[in-house]
Amino acid sequence: MADIPEPSRLAVHAMLDAISVYESGDGPADTSLIDLALSRLAQIDDAVVLRDESVDASNLVGGTMVGWYWLIRELADAREMDSLEVISDLRAFLDE
Repeated sequence: MADIPEPSRLAVHAMLDAISVYESGDGPADTSLIDLALSRLAQIDDAVVLRDESVDASNLVGGTMVGWYWLIRELADAREMDSLEVISDLRAFLDE
């Protein structure tokens, strides 16, 4: 198990729910279902915190980074690639 704060763990699960909805369709993603999955973020205490007129999203971002790190590492291992190559491929996909 990842050693991250509970709000981070819950935030990653909400993000994974949204990704699952995005991935489950054969056509364009149903944005209402993605919005519903992401709305759980608002229900997670301390996922995003307002501090002195600034937003602290460290639990949201930190948890998401741990999840991405694990996925990138697993994909790199499966493809027998370096993690940086996977990240480069992902960047190219995003910029298409």
